[in-house]
Amino acid sequence: MADLYQRRWRIEDAFCIVKRLLNLSYLWTGSVNGIQLQIWATWLFYAVLVDLGDAVADELGVPIERVSLEMIYRGMYHFSVAYQKGLASDES
Repeated sequence: MADLYQRRWRIEDAFCIVKRLLNLSYLWTGSVNGIQLQIWATWLFYAVLVDLGDAVADELGVPIERVSLEMIYRGMYHFSVAYQKGLASDES
């Protein structure tokens, strides 16, 4: 039962991240095609974020549940600024 609850909580957490962090709670357009495109692009970006989180978890040797997707998302900005200044590299 605890395992089912944990899985359910991961789904709730995914919706929370997508709505709050990736701003899916705001729609950019009123057309059906525009809304579908925004939803598709947001979930696609979320999938990339989860994949990046999985790679970070593997690199650190911890379970993915211990990695904060929000912190990875927010850290992407800081990495891109450091990369542009030549202070970071994208080599693994």
